[in-house]
Amino acid sequence: MSYVYQENVLAKTVKAIHRLDLHLLAKIQQFKSHNLITRYCRYISFSADGYFYVLLGIYLLYSSQYELFNLVSLAFIIERIIYFTSKNLFKRNRPADCIDGFCSSIIPQDKFSFPSGHTSAAFLIAGTIGIWYPSLMAILYLWAVWVGLSRIILGVHFPSDTVAGAALGASVAAMVL
Repeated sequence: MSYVYQENVLAKTVKAIHRLDLHLLAKIQQFKSHNLITRYCRYISFSADGYFYVLLGIYLLYSSQYELFNLVSLAFIIERIIYFTSKNLFKRNRPADCIDGFCSSIIPQDKFSFPSGHTSAAFLIAGTIGIWYPSLMAILYLWAVWVGLSRIILGVHFPSDTVAGAALGASVAAMVL
């Protein structure tokens, strides 16, 4: 009987989170009607596609910051393993795949939405680089927040996807530090 009760509570919780996600997504999508905001969000989202991280790694090696390079590399390996495992375990559909008439502003790089990999990686970078360079911490976290918001505005993630991504990235950064 306890197992059935727990299963029922879990199902109700997931439904409540999904309803909240739909409500917040609709509110945030209102910004999509502003072309300037959508264009800005495309650039912010692109900045977290992965190219930036490769350039960052090259810069860290070129500037002989081997300890920081190793730290960020280890953090990314751990984060990517957890990210890919979670993505394929939860298999949550993206908004355009589960909301009738919903269109994303960009084509996502993969099929599932939970957690947001862009947001996770951005918070991982903000946490690891921000500790080594405290003067950059505020701007890095502001960028990471905008990455998460941009993914929602562009319609490829639900709000809870980006919250989970932020928690994942920040947690891994804290763990390796």
